[in-house]
Amino acid sequence: MWSYNINELKKSPSEPTDAISGMDPMDTGNIKSISIDHYANYELEIGEKIYKYGNIWWRKLREGFYRPILPYLNYNIDSIRVPKWFYIGGYQFSIDDSVRANSRINYFVFKDTSNYTKNNLKYNIRRQINIGNKNLNIHEIDKKDFLLDGYETYVSFYNRTQYGWKKERLDKNYFENWSDILFSEKNFLRLGAYFQDKLVGIVIVVIVERVAIVMSSFSHTDYLKYYVYDVLLHEVRNIIKSISSIEFIYYGNYCYNKGLDESKSIRGASLISSPAYCYMNPIVKTCLSIIPNKYMGKIIGKIN
Repeated sequence: MWSYNINELKKSPSEPTDAISGMDPMDTGNIKSISIDHYANYELEIGEKIYKYGNIWWRKLREGFYRPILPYLNYNIDSIRVPKWFYIGGYQFSIDDSVRANSRINYFVFKDTSNYTKNNLKYNIRRQINIGNKNLNIHEIDKKDFLLDGYETYVSFYNRTQYGWKKERLDKNYFENWSDILFSEKNFLRLGAYFQDKLVGIVIVVIVERVAIVMSSFSHTDYLKYYVYDVLLHEVRNIIKSISSIEFIYYGNYCYNKGLDESKSIRGASLISSPAYCYMNPIVKTCLSIIPNKYMGKIIGKIN
């Protein structure tokens, strides 16, 4: 029914790993591959609006608009079946038939994971990682640290970025419930950056079948001078490098925020623009086409 979407995401022969922060790069903690169903059930538990129809899990991205929960998967356009209510708004999925494609799905990945080395990064990113390593310790997060310092860090992150997604995590009770669900998962990587004994940065990674997904990451504003996220991401890439079965790291969708999108490219991520099929209700499509914020262009994956 599906396959990986891009042929260029092939693995090359591995080379020795460069360890940092006192962590053995072969010590990947409890991170293990999980199924798509397992991943979807976690998403349901934390309140994501996802639905299974046939053997495909769909995510509600906006009111009335749906995509598969793993946008990099490639589907057969003739085999897709969707529930009737999808036709009220619309839906989109990646395909391998560029002739029949009428849109694109854009996202970032780190390719060639087994050959990752800090030396291939831009000079400024290498410099930032070196600065961070002198001030931070990187290791698995303890749940009590996540509940206390993690919550403070998320609030700081949100106030700095005004990040619209997952605003509900500002509620302490919601954050604690998320923590309970997150730490009940035995196969996730929950990596923290600690300044002295204080948790100041967090990244959460899961491997779904043969792809590592950076699910969540945030850092405390007061410690940005230590380049928290660069150090965390470097550690994640070293850990993934040691797992030979990983095809690539999924680093999130293209979000049409110049600063955020450029920050991913600067850190070495590749932008993939995958052929896709998109259905939009004709009335909805007409309405969206006249909205001045180029909303329709974002849905069909137009990049200026």
